[in-house]
Amino acid sequence: MKWLKINRMNFKSKYNIKFSKPKELVLNYINENSCKSLFDFNKKYIGLTFNNGFDIKFFGSKNSPTIKGNFVTREEEYLLLTISYIYVDVMAYIFIFTFLPLYMLFTKEYAVMFIFVGVGSLFTVIKYFILNESKRRFLKSLRNFDKLCVITEIKD
Repeated sequence: MKWLKINRMNFKSKYNIKFSKPKELVLNYINENSCKSLFDFNKKYIGLTFNNGFDIKFFGSKNSPTIKGNFVTREEEYLLLTISYIYVDVMAYIFIFTFLPLYMLFTKEYAVMFIFVGVGSLFTVIKYFILNESKRRFLKSLRNFDKLCVITEIKD
């Protein structure tokens, strides 16, 4: 289980965001920037906006992580934001680039095994950098919308 926690830590980030603007304006901003039809150009996101949150991805990017946000009210109202890859995507990489080289090791295909391990490592690093870039772009977009918002990262 320790490996699963390390994997989740690398491919999932959580944030608390306290906005100075009302929830309706934040959701309206995300909804206005979301693609609603096939011919919506110049939009940032694709996905759904709900009464109390949203579930979006970046428009035009196949490798975009899922961005989920829900407004939570305790003492104050804040946005609980999760930016992550779905587990199926991560597990596909683990299966292809771990079990295939093990199979090739037993069948004595050493050259192909090293190629798979190298390509798997490269894809994993690329996914990690895409996740970090997506986090930076989305949080920058929220900061441009509300200059007074307070963003704090939640450590698991």
